Amino acid sequence: MTNQLIICYRCIYDSNTSGISFDNEGVCNYCKQIENLEKDMGVLVNFPDKEKLKESL
Repeated sequence: MTNQLIICYRCIYDSNTSGISFDNEGVCNYCKQIENLEKDMGVLVNFPDKEKLKESL
């Protein structure tokens, strides 16, 4: 059995990140935390453009 590397749909965190989990849409629990903070605190956190980030690697 091989372990498949999972990368968050919104950010660059992957399944090697400590304590990470993913929802059915591929969004990690850390992004969900940020999303909840944005709602609760009325702030906006900009996520990096994942595709541009991949191109630069």
